[in-house]
Amino acid sequence: MPIRSGGKRRNIVLFIVLGAVMLGLAITLTTGWVVWNWQQMVRLAIGIPFFLLLMTGVVLNTIFLVREARRNERHDS
Repeated sequence: MPIRSGGKRRNIVLFIVLGAVMLGLAITLTTGWVVWNWQQMVRLAIGIPFFLLLMTGVVLNTIFLVREARRNERHDS
């Protein structure tokens, strides 16, 4: 049973929305953590680079998923 084109477009939108929500949630949580622990500079010095690395991974994963979904959409047409 073939999947209709509307379902493929919905999958791409789902990947983009999921990536954006994850990124927003991570930024919100990290901002709260930084404000709460601003006096502990060692933790901040270690945590901020790891946070940036995590956010880079989320963005790259979202880009990869969208590209793959579009590639599959073209091949199924």
